[in-house]
Amino acid sequence: MQSLFIKDGNLYHPTETAGSPWGLVSLHGGAPTALMVAAMQDKFSSEDMQLVRFTVDLFRSVPMAPLRMECKTIRDGKRVKMFDVSLFHEDVEVCRASGLVLQKKEVKVPDYARSDVSLPNHIQQAMTQEPVVGIGPEHRMYEGPSTPGLHRTIPMKPIFLNIGIGHGCSWARLPVAVIEGRDNSPLDGVAVLADFANGFSQVHLSEEVGFINADLVVNLFRMPESEWICIDARAFPQPTGLSMVETVLYDEEGMIGRVAQSNLTMSRFAG
Repeated sequence: MQSLFIKDGNLYHPTETAGSPWGLVSLHGGAPTALMVAAMQDKFSSEDMQLVRFTVDLFRSVPMAPLRMECKTIRDGKRVKMFDVSLFHEDVEVCRASGLVLQKKEVKVPDYARSDVSLPNHIQQAMTQEPVVGIGPEHRMYEGPSTPGLHRTIPMKPIFLNIGIGHGCSWARLPVAVIEGRDNSPLDGVAVLADFANGFSQVHLSEEVGFINADLVVNLFRMPESEWICIDARAFPQPTGLSMVETVLYDEEGMIGRVAQSNLTMSRFAG
């Protein structure tokens, strides 16, 4: 199976695997997100530092075309680091991301301040299922023709995934490398899969119109310890044609963070 990108000099060439359900010429939001997060991770290596937040602005359709990446260090402190990353198609900036890295320090949390971040039973039990890819026999994701891409590649173990009604929950795993020849980190899977929150919580306004996210904000208080990530996403659509998606992320040990997305309406691909 292909990686999402192939690096050639200073350009990153997306493969068909990085495609989107919104059309043949654009990338799934998870693909450029993971590419930019990978660049941030390459900027620091200390085990006592953690990327705790990354924000992605998808202000243009990211094309199925060679992309150039620029990564800038905004702050390089001992306890706080910040990075900005942009992707360009030719000379046009198509999306950008920022990342916040904080220093970890072992502390004892008092009992009164502890939160329950354990894995809910129904989510834990779903891990015993056999994974499905794309359209599963009981969890129909797309009602019409669909493009190849990440949405047809990611193995899932659905918990509640009746896509179109505004709430979805499923385990998912990234089965390919983000960049050919580079080993994925645990964070790479989260970077790709977090963007599936809008898909899992998709609201079908009609056969022609749904919601697409223009951004992605991921907060992580703990790094994932498993490849399988659970995405529990809920949409809040409004009559203005705007919506918000709120998501809780889990690994096999428990909750690891949250995702927020801002959405607007978009015509769905009709084949």
